[in-house]
Amino acid sequence: MNLKRFSKHALSVLLVALMIVSTMVVGTITAFAFDLKGTYNFDNYTAQWDNVYLVKVGNDGVYTEYTQMTKGSNGIYSYNLGSWGGTSFYFANSNSNPTAKTQKFTAEVDSTNNCFVPSSATGDSITGTWTTTDAAIAAHPDIEPTTQAQTSATEATQPTTAPSGDVVTYCKNDAGWSKVYAYMWNSKDDENAKWPGVAMTDLGDGVWCYEVPKDYKNIIFSNGNESKTEDQTFPGTGYIWNNSAGGWEVYDTSPIRITSFTTDAASPQYTGMDITVSANAKSTDGTVSYKFSVTNTATSQTTVLSNFGSANSVVWTPTAVGSYVITLDVKDTAGNTNQRTLTYAIEDSSLLIKPVIKSVRPSNNGQIQVNTTATVNVNAGGGNTGTKLLFYKYIVTDPDGVQNTPYYSLSRTYQLKPEKLGTYTVKVFVQGSDNQTVNKTYTYESVSQISTTATPTISPTDPTATAPQYVDGDVNLNGRLDIRDATSIQAYLAKAETLTDLQLSLADYDKDGIVAIRDASAIQQTLAKL
Repeated sequence: MNLKRFSKHALSVLLVALMIVSTMVVGTITAFAFDLKGTYNFDNYTAQWDNVYLVKVGNDGVYTEYTQMTKGSNGIYSYNLGSWGGTSFYFANSNSNPTAKTQKFTAEVDSTNNCFVPSSATGDSITGTWTTTDAAIAAHPDIEPTTQAQTSATEATQPTTAPSGDVVTYCKNDAGWSKVYAYMWNSKDDENAKWPGVAMTDLGDGVWCYEVPKDYKNIIFSNGNESKTEDQTFPGTGYIWNNSAGGWEVYDTSPIRITSFTTDAASPQYTGMDITVSANAKSTDGTVSYKFSVTNTATSQTTVLSNFGSANSVVWTPTAVGSYVITLDVKDTAGNTNQRTLTYAIEDSSLLIKPVIKSVRPSNNGQIQVNTTATVNVNAGGGNTGTKLLFYKYIVTDPDGVQNTPYYSLSRTYQLKPEKLGTYTVKVFVQGSDNQTVNKTYTYESVSQISTTATPTISPTDPTATAPQYVDGDVNLNGRLDIRDATSIQAYLAKAETLTDLQLSLADYDKDGIVAIRDASAIQQTLAKL
């Protein structure tokens, strides 16, 4: 009996002792659990990921949050966990289904060796070493410094320091790479650097440059890892590669730089077609003025579409078939000048089977007066099949979204009488006898009163002048429609007066592609109704 009681007592003591020991062990484990906090750095020089993310992992082993790390100088990315207190994390190259990521880390960061250097760029569990940030940077001192980010595309500016080398290659970074590298070579033993080459310099405006140290025949642009171009032949200074569209383009590096010069319709087009010519230029020294002109290569006759002014677009309506050169001249207030040209072909639309809408008057974004009838005139061509007739339909939408009931007819005019102030849209359909159909949409602003101020005459020497905008029928270019315009058409037809291309375009009042006596009659009829 005493032995049994002693055994029970001893067992109780033993159980209590085990509980105490267990509590001490658990307390010891809890006290030394890793609560991750502080700043972690990632050296992206080897990996060359487009972005670097720190992925927090919960106690259940599933990630709880992706956080994009901040890019610092020399390819070092950083993120401060603060007092997060989680137990593990890893680095990844994406915030969704990463193609590359590091192994998980479960130790609290060493305040000295807080920079992780991955051993490779790819894999599901990339290993590496922890070191100091200074030691990581020292291992690749030739990487480019961090450039100042542009706040928006519209705020990007000309580079303040242009490259000084004799041979420079450029890349237009329309693909949005975070970095751009140039790898150049003549042979496997003659290259500018080991792959991916040399980091290019961000000049702003999406343009990156690299001063080529010697004569290389071949080049590849890349973001360092995932995206790259095919092997390209280096064309030399003065060309830029577009990493989105592909292909080399002439690159302008003058003080006043033409960044674009285009038409809204590709060559060839047709007589009577409204062709909008647009340009953009940037100057390091002053305000830019634009001048547009067009030259008939057969006659060498040059017509100024708009003289030097702030307007960077103009509408050209050719009246004759032929080959043309459209010329853009720009200048700034510091006296810098530049020029660019486009070749353009104008053809006869009478042989086209599919219809083509050449122009609509009033033109796009024109003003029309509320409660006043405005006539929409359509100039179309083509339809050379079957009956050779063209059929027209007009869908009008008022500012409240209410539409008319449209139907096809042979009328190429439409009477529009706005009853509300605001924006009206007119969708014009033109259909041939074989049912081939084209359409264009135009917008008009219904206003209470249309300004009747005549357009001022432009002085060719005035750099602040704006381009004149003439109404159809204003053959004498005096800023208004009057009987003298009809008289000028009659004089032209009698070969008693010579008209420029601009005047001929305005003289074609009914927009059928021909200047005829009916244009003068139409002007007289319009004046009789005013």
